[in-house]
Amino acid sequence: MTHETSHFDSNEKGVVPEISCSDLKQLQKSGETFFLIDVREKGEWDAGHIEGATLIPQGILQEKIAEYAPDKTMNIIVHCAYGGRATACVKTLLGMGYTHVKNLKGGYTEYRQTADAGE
Repeated sequence: MTHETSHFDSNEKGVVPEISCSDLKQLQKSGETFFLIDVREKGEWDAGHIEGATLIPQGILQEKIAEYAPDKTMNIIVHCAYGGRATACVKTLLGMGYTHVKNLKGGYTEYRQTADAGE
């Protein structure tokens, strides 16, 4: 029996788990269930966002996450503009007991660039 690897299989301890933009796009097409969180501010969101994402700015993530993701085992992808804020948020969520959390490598900026390139 073979084991299919999920995009959410655990990574090395101490390393912030990441997912590439191309892997996210494959995941979006696959139908696998996940929750995509945009931790940017509302003005950034209004200027453009990834379809299917939910806006929960970094400053309120800790107080609001349980409303959106009560199941700490659900698959979560966090992104910001480039990855810095999202990395901090992934660490926070892991510290809160969420077990399947990943940072979108390169953030919204890279996602848009790959979309513009036709990927």
